[in-house]
Amino acid sequence: MSYKFVKPRGRGGFGIVNVVTDNAGTEWAQKIFNFDKTHPLYSNALRRFKREAKYQESIANKNIVPVISRDLDTDPPSFVMPLAEASLEEDMKNGIVNASNFLDVIFDIMSGLEAIHILGIFHRDLKPSNVLRFKDPSGGRDYYALSDFGMMSVKETSVTTITETQMRKLSDSYTAPEVANSLKAASVQSDIYSLGCIIHDFVGGNNRQMGHEINEGGAYGGIMLSCTRGDVSKRFKSIASMRDSFSDVDHVAYTTSTPIGQKLSELLAQNDPLLLTEETVGEIADFLERKTPDSVAVFHMMNIPLIEKMITFPYQARRIALMYATYVNHASFDFAYCDIAANRLKTFMDNLEIDVKVQGLLALLKMGTRHNRWFVEGIFQRALDHRADQELVQRMCIEFRINEDEFCHYIKHLIHSLSTSVSSFNPKLAALIQSKCY
Repeated sequence: MSYKFVKPRGRGGFGIVNVVTDNAGTEWAQKIFNFDKTHPLYSNALRRFKREAKYQESIANKNIVPVISRDLDTDPPSFVMPLAEASLEEDMKNGIVNASNFLDVIFDIMSGLEAIHILGIFHRDLKPSNVLRFKDPSGGRDYYALSDFGMMSVKETSVTTITETQMRKLSDSYTAPEVANSLKAASVQSDIYSLGCIIHDFVGGNNRQMGHEINEGGAYGGIMLSCTRGDVSKRFKSIASMRDSFSDVDHVAYTTSTPIGQKLSELLAQNDPLLLTEETVGEIADFLERKTPDSVAVFHMMNIPLIEKMITFPYQARRIALMYATYVNHASFDFAYCDIAANRLKTFMDNLEIDVKVQGLLALLKMGTRHNRWFVEGIFQRALDHRADQELVQRMCIEFRINEDEFCHYIKHLIHSLSTSVSSFNPKLAALIQSKCY
């Protein structure tokens, strides 16, 4: 494919970005390697540029900017990506994203970070200019995706040479202090630090100092502090734990109307796993199986640390998990809370019997497609890919045959939403989908 230059778009990593058109007149973003050949680190920069293209191309996630094509053997090498509508930095300056609507952006960023962290990749240069907005081809809301992986860190990579001068150049008001001192110190927590700084851009009350903790009040004060603590071990351990914490500042008030509902809500509100005994977990299971309106308040307060404690009592946890799957299956959530509920259900699924996994996956498929939330659909797809347990695949095939029309509707939505194909599923399930749905 040949491309025709239209205009410059900006810079990123070790390259310049131009707007180009293909033979059909479609506009794309082309990133071209641009580095002084006389510089002693030229070879290192070239390897990093090529590595950026290859890794970015290999990550199939809607919140990671995809690489459409690459030409890494020419001089200079280049690769082509979809053309964004704007960067988050531009949207912030123009008021398109602000304190009233920033959460959707944060959840998009968390989805992208989780996708690379699973692969042992750390971005190391996360900031608003490296988060890009795209139109949803299915007509949904615009979404944001991570770009500019030129400074990423990959575990066990041989490409490590970066000078202190480059470190200082990289360091800005979004860079974790340990990364500013040494790029080799990059981790999940250093990316989380940067994300905490982006949250501060929207809800912070004071100017932040580069490399310092963000210690402010307000609804998001605890989250920002837990992202940016100077002691790396005291930051959020993962994107999943960070995501779960947003439920603590959910603006929806859940009330109870019965004494037992109030008792259990107050127990869970203390957020202390040590208070959960086999007896109290059994009470929660008994209560949820009555299916009263108060159940919503109890479900809402069941965060991941509490669920992890419940799982130590497998019989009672299984009962709760199946009710939670029913809740996820039928309830209506706002966009951000979909991800929180999905991660909580996944915690049950990862630790309990196969019937919980099956009912959990069915619930996630329906919630993800019903809410058009590709993060949730992605959990379903990854659980049933080529590595899936064969017993789980067999059980899902049985569920498929029970209600083929409904299942086909959801699967087709997922494939379109994730820009994937039937072949991304386990071969046995893929064959069944192909024969029944296409």
